[in-house]
Amino acid sequence: MKEILLVFLLPVFVCQQSYFIAKKTYADCTQTQFFDPATLTCVACPANSGTTAAKPNECKCNKGFKKSYTLASSVLVLTCTECPTGQAMSLDGTACFSCGSGASLDASSGHCTCDNSGEVLQERNAAGVFEASVSCSPCDSTKTANAQSDKCISCPLDLALPNTNQCTCTVSNTIDDVCFAESQSLSAETTVTRAGQQISSPLFASNLISSYQKCLDGKDSAACNFLANLCVLQLSSSSGSACSLLAQVQTGRQPLTTIQSWREQLPWIILSQTDYQSLSTYAGIEKVFDYQSSLNIAIATYSVNGTYLGQQKGTGGLLQLCKLYDNHLDKLWSFGAPVKQTCTIKVENLGDTKFFDLYLEDDDKLYPLPVITSCDSSCSATVNSELQYTRRIFTADTISNTDYARALTSLTFTTEITEEGKILPPKVQAVYGDVSSVEGAFFDVAFELKYERSSGTAEEQWKIVLGVLVGVFFFISLIPFISWNRRNGTMMLDGTMIIKFLLAILDGLAWAMFVTSASFAIYWFFAKNSVDPGQLPEDQSTLFITVTVLAFVFKFVNVIHIVLDQSYADVFFIDWERERPIAEGDQSMKKTTASKISIWRTILAANEWSEIQTTRKTSITLQLFVVIFLLEVLNFDDYGCTTPSQSPAFKFNCENDAQRQDSLYLRAGLAMIVYGATALGQFIINRLIISMFFNPILNFVDLLSVMNVSLFTLTHKQFGYYAHGKSVHGRADTDMLDLQNCLRREANGQTGTRGLEPGQDITVELQLI
Repeated sequence: MKEILLVFLLPVFVCQQSYFIAKKTYADCTQTQFFDPATLTCVACPANSGTTAAKPNECKCNKGFKKSYTLASSVLVLTCTECPTGQAMSLDGTACFSCGSGASLDASSGHCTCDNSGEVLQERNAAGVFEASVSCSPCDSTKTANAQSDKCISCPLDLALPNTNQCTCTVSNTIDDVCFAESQSLSAETTVTRAGQQISSPLFASNLISSYQKCLDGKDSAACNFLANLCVLQLSSSSGSACSLLAQVQTGRQPLTTIQSWREQLPWIILSQTDYQSLSTYAGIEKVFDYQSSLNIAIATYSVNGTYLGQQKGTGGLLQLCKLYDNHLDKLWSFGAPVKQTCTIKVENLGDTKFFDLYLEDDDKLYPLPVITSCDSSCSATVNSELQYTRRIFTADTISNTDYARALTSLTFTTEITEEGKILPPKVQAVYGDVSSVEGAFFDVAFELKYERSSGTAEEQWKIVLGVLVGVFFFISLIPFISWNRRNGTMMLDGTMIIKFLLAILDGLAWAMFVTSASFAIYWFFAKNSVDPGQLPEDQSTLFITVTVLAFVFKFVNVIHIVLDQSYADVFFIDWERERPIAEGDQSMKKTTASKISIWRTILAANEWSEIQTTRKTSITLQLFVVIFLLEVLNFDDYGCTTPSQSPAFKFNCENDAQRQDSLYLRAGLAMIVYGATALGQFIINRLIISMFFNPILNFVDLLSVMNVSLFTLTHKQFGYYAHGKSVHGRADTDMLDLQNCLRREANGQTGTRGLEPGQDITVELQLI
């Protein structure tokens, strides 16, 4: 029954695991705690021990207590035992004894000190055993006192075994002159792969085994970080590599209470695919981001030898090899502001080799960021798939060997937005490249910040909207076709009807595609300034481009169709002028002959008709001038940049042409908004104001009336328009004085109206039956 209950409770405990740690620094640890740089936590010291300001990450027995080590589960455990009354501690803190000849007890330190200068304490005899009573004596001629004058010789660190208080090591426990507490059977891989070649590395040959030994025995947290650094530099999982040795140490350590995969006093470097998925999909970040927020990236920095250099923020260009102005670097991490920087760096300008563990900082919590590590084509080798998931990166490696340098050629942070203002931990992708270390060699370097949504793809949404609009505009396009068929009087199916039907369908498709592309472009233009910006679907632009191009192609075909229809329309001009008889020859004979009617009035009407056919409701010249003025002079084109206008980084990312990152959707949406708004403004002004003073159509009708000419045009076989231009004065082919008198009488209301019916001014539509 207990086993069954445990099985049912196990998923509950697994689900309750959280992927964050409390933010701690040296100052947060008490005197009875030491700061562990590998886990960034405060760990309690053993009883009767504490830390000092000089070494806050190391426990030391209190004054009057001697230290000893016991081996438990392959880890050395510190134990502090009180010295008898009146006795002093040894200088190394491992024994207690009385102060003898020439020495006295120093109450402040708890050690014996020599009464005479130039002498050293003689704590051990020739056999290395502690004396019962300590005396002071000068060093022999073969030895010299150290700077503190406390001993003549010290035990080599790599051969120290504190649990035995001896400076000797059995031969079976020694590997590469490094002594282990227990017998080890391993071989060290001291090569690195650079540019596809296996190159011997002095750094690994000198430090791999020793850092493994110190980390394995639990004596030195910096050694564990050193071993982790070697793992990141080597990127190999073969036997004897730094990563495999680090994995061996990890198996003997207990997990942290908050993160099961992170072991005590060890850096969390090697991630399994499950760890990576758990970190990258952890939804426990409580902070709600807006455009005034920043991605607070906390960086735990380590030197090559594993020394913890402290925590730093991502601002200031710590992770960017492409250096910019300081104020730009501070705005770089503004939330919702995509960034992409590229530059070229010479090998000699790479700088010192440092290592970084990345976290997302949220008040007092640190969320570890997962890293996918790979190598570009210059490496001529693919990084082992088991090691692609890590947590530590470096910007440059110029120390593992002298032949080749390795640099971080591409660093990408991808932040997924799950809902309004909520995010998942950013995923980091680090790509390295190799180049020869000769002077003048260079790297092409890139740094990028991206944001993406967790919703469905834009391509799926386009297909749905396009499918709906195509159906809608299909039925709408049937209206002009039916109208054409009725006006043309076509009673049976023929080739012309089929062509007209297809052209109507193409026009409907053009409208459906244009509305779809315009709607999505305008939507993305305004959506990028929302609090849930997400990533513009640049990788799905093929469908958008295809739909937009097809819309313009179909519309171009429709324009040609309109021009052809206009060209084949029948136009008739009716001259109402009548011939007037005039006297000729002898007046007494009253012989008359008819005067000829001038054709120039009809020619002028035809010319005006040809010009009025190209009249538009907007001015193309003014349209282009206003659009260019808004985009280039008033800098509206900056809004085509992917950085939202509300972001503090907008000015830095969008006004610099070398740094700005434009979007096809934003530029298309901006162009449609500016062009459409300008055209709409022109149309409204022309309709409400300009047409009251200047109307080409009405002016043409007035001209027809003055010329005594009517217009009749057949746009279809059974449909057309008639503009009645018969003059109310009965004549137009006259001199200027007579014409002015006629117009004056019409202005004074002394003539009839111009329409076909009394009292009306009309333009007639004709339906021929």
